[in-house]
Amino acid sequence: MHTTKKNHSTFKVIFTWSKDLLELSGRYKELIFPQSDTLPVQPSLQFHDRKLICNFSANKTSSHPDELYTARIKTIKLLEQHCPEDFDHYGARWTNEYKSWRGKVDNKLATMSNYRFNLCYENAKNLRGYLTEKIFDAFHAGCMPIYLGAPDIEDMIPLNTFIDRRKFSSDVELLEFLRSVDETQWKTLIEAARQFLISDEYQKYTANGMFSLLKTGLKIP
Repeated sequence: MHTTKKNHSTFKVIFTWSKDLLELSGRYKELIFPQSDTLPVQPSLQFHDRKLICNFSANKTSSHPDELYTARIKTIKLLEQHCPEDFDHYGARWTNEYKSWRGKVDNKLATMSNYRFNLCYENAKNLRGYLTEKIFDAFHAGCMPIYLGAPDIEDMIPLNTFIDRRKFSSDVELLEFLRSVDETQWKTLIEAARQFLISDEYQKYTANGMFSLLKTGLKIP
């Protein structure tokens, strides 16, 4: 972002998710990754019938200092070691080296709804405003996200709707916490996420919200 900023002078308006650029105002206008405006999936399985945790991601690597691929793999390996019967992960480019890998699925949300928690790591950290579909997919699946990524996540998503990975010093501590969450606590979190999805606050993240931002940025009546 910063290495190509010299090219920005070519454009009158630049749409971006970056809070660092948006704070400069002027040519920089907000853009979000649009999410579904449908209601959340009705749970297909009750709390005690669900496996503990799942992950959905492709197997990728990066040399960037803020990448989270390494952290995701580290957590996957810990979960494979400590709860092999209660953890599955899905996605492309993995191999049978990962015993929890279940391949790709046709319906991500339907599959995710069979789990209590979803490992929801963005591909990078320390990027203010960077929020992708990962946490929203978990919300819509009726599965509680364990989020790591945007340092300002609490400014975008209510804190009572997800598990903040930053609060745990290790993957072992995280796993111990997840196992301690009872049905009442879990349902409280899930209901908070559902209420967020049906709130006016969430509308910003839908396609209509994105078009409103575009119209405002381009000063279209």
